[in-house]
Amino acid sequence: MRCPILDFTANIAVAAGGIVTRAMCARLRVTCDYYFYGKMTSLVPEAGGIIEDTIFEDNVTLIFRLPLDLVDSFNANLIDVSNGRYKAEKTDEFFADVD
Repeated sequence: MRCPILDFTANIAVAAGGIVTRAMCARLRVTCDYYFYGKMTSLVPEAGGIIEDTIFEDNVTLIFRLPLDLVDSFNANLIDVSNGRYKAEKTDEFFADVD
């Protein structure tokens, strides 16, 4: 015999859960000067990346994740925009939310 209260509760949980998209991502690191830092903070989200950490020292190091299939195009754009001064270094690969 089915319990209507449990069915109702399960329906609420499923409806509230939503859909999460996960993909293989790369964790990337770019160290740049303070002048270029502002540009980096817009390049990463425009490419579909998420900035995870920023380290301010003599230069600025951004650590961010990006879907793995977008890394090559991001690097090509970064090299172009920075006139060859900067390139993202891949430090890790992992599954993560991409929404």
